[in-house]
Amino acid sequence: MASASVSMGILRCFETTSESPVRIGAARDAAVPSSRTMDAGPSMRRVLSFESLTSGKYLPPRQSYSIWAIVGSLQTSWFLVMEKLGTGTSGLDRLLKGGFALRRINLVYGEASTGKTILAMQSALVASARGFKVFFVDADLSFSVQRLESLDRGGEFAENIVVFQPENFREQSRITESMEVMLSKTPALLIVDSVTGLYRADIEKPGTVFVQNRELNRQLAYLSDLASRFELTILLTGQVHSRPSGGSWLIAPVATRTLRHWSYLILRLRPTPRRDVRECLLEKIDGRDARSSRALFRIGETGLEDV
Repeated sequence: MASASVSMGILRCFETTSESPVRIGAARDAAVPSSRTMDAGPSMRRVLSFESLTSGKYLPPRQSYSIWAIVGSLQTSWFLVMEKLGTGTSGLDRLLKGGFALRRINLVYGEASTGKTILAMQSALVASARGFKVFFVDADLSFSVQRLESLDRGGEFAENIVVFQPENFREQSRITESMEVMLSKTPALLIVDSVTGLYRADIEKPGTVFVQNRELNRQLAYLSDLASRFELTILLTGQVHSRPSGGSWLIAPVATRTLRHWSYLILRLRPTPRRDVRECLLEKIDGRDARSSRALFRIGETGLEDV
């Protein structure tokens, strides 16, 4: 059966048949096996795998940067210019002093249904529109083609987004380790949603906690090194767990110490009494702890909106 393409052109989609899928831009005889499917609409199954995404040539990106300038009335008349990657929502950008830090690890964590994946997808579209290559590691299987299409400019700027779906934490490590061969002088954004989902599943197995903790730390150390050597910006989402603290329960990201150590910016999302409104708290920025900085946003049909 012949292969079909998703209308937005994020990745090529293939019906699950005995014919091997082909990576975007790869020759037909360079077909590689695939191992993972996801829903890409009512009439097809979307096949994604690590192998099928590491052959062939990526679509040529447009090279540019997101620049955010802080212009103040300083006596010295100096202007402080910082490179940032915007979130697509002005309130969040103000909170983050322009957006996510380039060539750093940025962490967004929070409870379920607080907007982590939508923020990640929206940031992916912003990066794609500005010429970045975008790699999206969908470890939680929460990536939705239909939802991406519904976001602002979703059908227009998705052509540079490549999606990976690791089967387990070990395969997530393989994707991380192979990222260097896909990087160049062109700016790139790597999203891992979520970085601790498969890790959390594996540490529940007896006798694996030490090994998986060491592997997560190694992954983050390697990503930090890649960000320092390439034009790579990293956005991680994280799950949370609760633990007793001083007579109450404290909400913290899974693998708290490891993630806090490697993250240059940390943003927490949490629900509010208003059903469609979320609160974001800035916990760390520019490598330093931040206090009492927060903003509200609404999850709308076309993405995150200011309240």
